[in-house]
Amino acid sequence: MDSVKRLSQHIFGIAEQMLQGVMVYDICTEVGQHLSRHLETSNQRIITWSKFREICKPILPPNLNEDEAKTMRGIASSLNESGIIIYVNNVSHIVLDPNWFCNKIMGSLIHFRDRKEKLKTMKINGFTNRRFLEDTLELVTKDE
Repeated sequence: MDSVKRLSQHIFGIAEQMLQGVMVYDICTEVGQHLSRHLETSNQRIITWSKFREICKPILPPNLNEDEAKTMRGIASSLNESGIIIYVNNVSHIVLDPNWFCNKIMGSLIHFRDRKEKLKTMKINGFTNRRFLEDTLELVTKDE
């Protein structure tokens, strides 16, 4: 049991050293709140990666901008894991409203609006083609 205690102390000691001077939680919380305010004022539920960087850059502490791309990916990953946004690495868009995306977009894909359209667009592996996804996104966003 003593070795487990020493190992856990060592791991937590390393984590504490790594996070010393970096307020990761505070930064992610502030960015999440900033994105929430942006969503309320602009009603943009899906934004590009470059727009995400543009929105977040002014609120980041200057010392984090040394490796901006890595910092932004870390923030986006943390917000994704918290359920605040939907972010997938190497995808050019970020979903600012995960509830809307899951309810409206995924719901529309799962429960096709028109049975004939479903049969036309389904592929052998059970997924829809890109054009159907684009049409669904257009249709759902027009309904709003």
